[in-house]
Amino acid sequence: MDKTKPNNFQILNLSQEIMQVISESGFTEMTSIQSECIPLVLEGRDLVAQSKTGSGKTAAFVIPLLQKIDLTKNNPQALILCPTRELCDQVFKQTSKFSKYNRHLKVTQLIGGRPLEEQERALAYGVHVMVGTPGRVLEHLKNKNFKTDQIKMLVLDEADRLLDDAFSEEIKTIMDSLPQTRQTLFFSATFPEVMSELSQKYQMNPARIIIEETENTKLQIEQYVYRAEKPEKMDALIKILKNHPSKCTLIFCRTKVAVDEIGKRLKQEKMTCEILHADLKQVDRDATTAAFRKGKLNVLVATDVAARGLDIDILELVINFDLPSSTEIYIHRIGRTGRAGRKGCAVSIATDYEKDLVLQIEAATGVAMIPGKL
Repeated sequence: MDKTKPNNFQILNLSQEIMQVISESGFTEMTSIQSECIPLVLEGRDLVAQSKTGSGKTAAFVIPLLQKIDLTKNNPQALILCPTRELCDQVFKQTSKFSKYNRHLKVTQLIGGRPLEEQERALAYGVHVMVGTPGRVLEHLKNKNFKTDQIKMLVLDEADRLLDDAFSEEIKTIMDSLPQTRQTLFFSATFPEVMSELSQKYQMNPARIIIEETENTKLQIEQYVYRAEKPEKMDALIKILKNHPSKCTLIFCRTKVAVDEIGKRLKQEKMTCEILHADLKQVDRDATTAAFRKGKLNVLVATDVAARGLDIDILELVINFDLPSSTEIYIHRIGRTGRAGRKGCAVSIATDYEKDLVLQIEAATGVAMIPGKL
């Protein structure tokens, strides 16, 4: 970040309605990602912005996006895509919050697990901003439930995940259906090669913003590694939870089966615990995340997909029961703790077979993990 760049929201000439929300939220200065991105978005630039989870990146695109909406038109003008329902819900709430004093500005959410008919009615009534997951947005698109000709802004939040194999074809179909003259924004914590390829194809001379972590930021998350082979991992987890007492812990697993097994074991250990994965009903997932956010649960066990976008400021401890398949996913996981100036802790359980992966993670984060003793 340019140290000489002004970072007060007052310099942006935002609408009175948006400034009122900013004032009520207690924001006085922009974060690094906001001061770099908001002026560029207001200018109409395409951009690729890379910043860690919890850096204020949602407001970095929501605020200028809302500022640019033309209220004389009643068609969709902006589309925000997110990889999961949970992240979509959080972005929708942020967008609704910043637009709450402009009663003419309409925002709607397009996600699975919710009645299609309700979303169709909202679209028919007229919307300005759509926040959705690729599958449900594509379904509405194929059913011709909204027009694309007035869409002038496209945001891919957590773009690295949206552009991986699970979503890539859906994303390309959606992007190809939008006007070529639109403004396209990629926001992400990492920048894999596929993002570079899609940026070249779908963006026009994008600005590249990278918010580097300072040494102080890195120190806010202590990282530990415990060695345990697969048959010993469950017992190791119980000992780790006792070694690292926390009021708010998120445990990551690679599979839904592991999530179920850990949830069952922790309840046997009399821990206040719930699970989160894609096979659960949306209403149950919503209730679980709400309870965790309010501090009613001490432990949440989840897969990466289900936990994507979980935004819990009070999260003290992240445990990788299974190490992720890439350093990018690891960075996403541990970025959920150590927020808002708080200290955080990340603990990984690694088998002997995974020692090379641990070295790769240490190289990517620039931090040597502290060996833990069971």
